[in-house]
Amino acid sequence: MAERQQYAGSVSEKDLHVVAAAVTSRAPFLLTLDRPLLRQVNAIGLSLLALTLGDFIKHQLPLHVDYPSLGH
Repeated sequence: MAERQQYAGSVSEKDLHVVAAAVTSRAPFLLTLDRPLLRQVNAIGLSLLALTLGDFIKHQLPLHVDYPSLGH
């Protein structure tokens, strides 16, 4: 509960649990189709980057060390 409140006012109430879980798990990315959430997360300077799935596939996946072995 305390983790959620940390982001109250910066992130929509409905998304507090999502952001708290992502930060607590030390996820490097938060993938979402919710554009307002994406903007909110990126605006508050968290330790993770919010991206759409398409942006992740285009810009982050090719940087992964195992990407060439995925057959692409």
